[in-house]
Parts: sequence; C-alpha cells; structure tokens
Amino acid sequence: MDRIEPATRIQPHAQRRAGSQALERLGDRFEAYRGVGQHVLLVGGTRSPGHFGDRIELLHRVPPSSDIRRMEGAGHTGPIRKAGDLVALLLADIATHVSV
Repeated sequence: MDRIEPATRIQPHAQRRAGSQALERLGDRFEAYRGVGQHVLLVGGTRSPGHFGDRIELLHRVPPSSDIRRMEGAGHTGPIRKAGDLVALLLADIATHVSV
C-alpha cells in the first residue's frame, strides 16, 4: 500500500514557490516604505526559508532607518515558539530608537 502524505505537508521546493508567489502578489511596495518615518525592526529566523531572508535584506535597504535581527533557531513560527526572544528584541530596539 502506498504511503499517503498529509495534505498539509508540502514539498520544500513547492513551499518556496508558494512563498515567493505570495510575496509577488503583494507587489513592490518599496516606494511606500521609503516614506516610513519611524525606525523599522526587521526580524527573521536563522531557520527561515532563504527567500524570506532575501526579502528582509531588500526591505532593509528601503526605509530611512532599519535594523535586521535574527532569532537563533527560529523558523516561520519563530514569533510564536520564541515569543520571549521576540519581546527581548523589541524591547532592546525600543530602548535604542524611541525617545520618551
């Protein structure tokens, strides 16, 4: 009997293609992002798919002020699985870039 893969399991290349297509549907919003007046923190994971890392690198070049931080060992669900790490990144960024 053939083994049937669960419907939620997508092959890695198909997953990358789906992610890239989703980003393409969003379109090039770089011109709008240039107008963002506040500092932007871009967060990725060290286990995130390569195309997400590529997009973060591109976005980093657009707004007047931005930083990239990577959550060690985090992938697509990093903000959920590593919420404490995300909070630490946000608090450090706020302490550095927000004046009260």
